[in-house]
Amino acid sequence: MGSTAIDPTGRFQTGSFQSLTLTCTAGYFGIDDTGSGTFIVGLTLPGERFRDVELVAANAVFALLFGLGGFAGPVLAGAAMDCFGPPGFPAALIAVAALYTVFAAWRQATRGRRVEVDACDGTAD
Repeated sequence: MGSTAIDPTGRFQTGSFQSLTLTCTAGYFGIDDTGSGTFIVGLTLPGERFRDVELVAANAVFALLFGLGGFAGPVLAGAAMDCFGPPGFPAALIAVAALYTVFAAWRQATRGRRVEVDACDGTAD
């Protein structure tokens, strides 16, 4: 994914003046910022479902969980790479996507029951 290189390589005498080139590459196409688009689109979704105080609370929870994912994601990917080497990174992505797919399927399968239960309170899911 990313790399850093210093040229020329080798040993240099202490106190000598050298010209070095530092090259940093992040992502496939340079520095990518796909997370900001996800965050903005994600913020619009609670606005479709909640109003007033509930919207403020939903946005706060969304921002908190987005930040938690931004912190935990690299830690999880790094741990997977420590255990499995470079293939650990896509393995971590696939594992998280699989967990999310199972969670989304469970939510969809239990949606009818949640709507019935919430209907007693006068609210619908």
